[in-house]
Amino acid sequence: MTTDESILRGSSACLRRNRHQGKYEIPDLQISMEPYGIGMRKGDANFLKFVNDTLLEMEKNGEAKKIFVKWFGPKTESPISRGNFMITADRMGLE
Repeated sequence: MTTDESILRGSSACLRRNRHQGKYEIPDLQISMEPYGIGMRKGDANFLKFVNDTLLEMEKNGEAKKIFVKWFGPKTESPISRGNFMITADRMGLE
């Protein structure tokens, strides 16, 4: 089965809860980069700027990392390494 890592980690946690521990594994390999995006109305430059600025500020001030650790940190049921993940803005929608 292949899918996004967060979905795999959640599924794995569910399997562990249902006594399937050790029957499945998530190999330590990356098949591809999986960028995420946000869809919004075309041409809404003000909203796009607001979203980009907000996300970039959350990355800059540490709030994004705090949220990530809350849901995927080492003390969660579905831990994921944040690695070198970083929120960036795609300026393509502003052109």
